[in-house]
Amino acid sequence: MRHILFACFIILAGVISGCGRPITEPEFAGFCYQFTDGETGPGCSDIIPICNAYRIVMNTDHGSRNACFQACRDIARPQRQRFAFTGCAAGVEHAAGWCQRYCASAYPR
Repeated sequence: MRHILFACFIILAGVISGCGRPITEPEFAGFCYQFTDGETGPGCSDIIPICNAYRIVMNTDHGSRNACFQACRDIARPQRQRFAFTGCAAGVEHAAGWCQRYCASAYPR
C-alpha cells in the first residue's frame, strides 16, 4: 500500500511540476516525508528534520534556478557528512532530490 501511495505522490509531483506553478512548502513536505528505503526496511527515522532543513530554500527568493540549486547543495553537503554512517544517507539524497525538484518548478528555464 505504501508503495502505491508513494507512486501516486511521484506522479502528482510530475503533474504539479508541469502545471507552471512551484511545488508548495506543504507539498514538498508531503513528498519528502514519504521516504522509505526498500532495502533496509522502513527507512530513515530522521527524515522529517532532514526535509525540514530545506524549507529555507522555499522561503527565500534565489533569483535563478542555478542559485536555488546551489542553496539545495549547500544544505545537503553538511547533511551528507552528518548522516553518512547512520544508515540515512539515502534519506539525505531523497530530500536533496525534492529540493532540486522544487527549484525546477519555481524557476523554470
